[in-house]
Amino acid sequence: MPEISGFYIHYNLTPDYIIFIKFEKYFIIYLSEVLIITLSYETFMKIPKLFDFYILSLVLTEDIHQLYKLYEKYTINTIYLWKRLYLCNKYENVYIHRKNLLNKCEPKRQSSNKKIKKFIKNLNRVFYNDKPIAIMEIYINNIIDKAESEMKLNNKISLLTGIKKKYGEDIYDQIRNYL
Repeated sequence: MPEISGFYIHYNLTPDYIIFIKFEKYFIIYLSEVLIITLSYETFMKIPKLFDFYILSLVLTEDIHQLYKLYEKYTINTIYLWKRLYLCNKYENVYIHRKNLLNKCEPKRQSSNKKIKKFIKNLNRVFYNDKPIAIMEIYINNIIDKAESEMKLNNKISLLTGIKKKYGEDIYDQIRNYL
């Protein structure tokens, strides 16, 4: 069964995205509904920026084995970059405006070198200033901040639970008596 993942940058008019479909021997890659290429694993590994975006898309996609159908269009759940400013903190349905991509058959061969060069040129044009490693760093920092805030909340809850156990339900009277 193919795996599908995507990286999505939200804009009001025309969003930019890249979708990866991984088969047994090949990748099919969609770039913003404009370009589609097929790459073998060996060729795919030779393009570092594309490989970095693939790793980022795997991290940001909720379930790589599932597509969702919403309003007669297929979606994937992913965390997306909002106007190149910040990553959203929750998974959102991202329309991929295609038929069910998981039903595709595995390709027989990869795209021509000319088409691959054109794809890489457009990839660099669309994601000109985006560095997948920097976006991954933002994602990891968001996770760390969320974990720290949950730890602080758990500490407050345990502190208040301890106070409630020691002073009972009528905590205000106990505090007044203590003062």
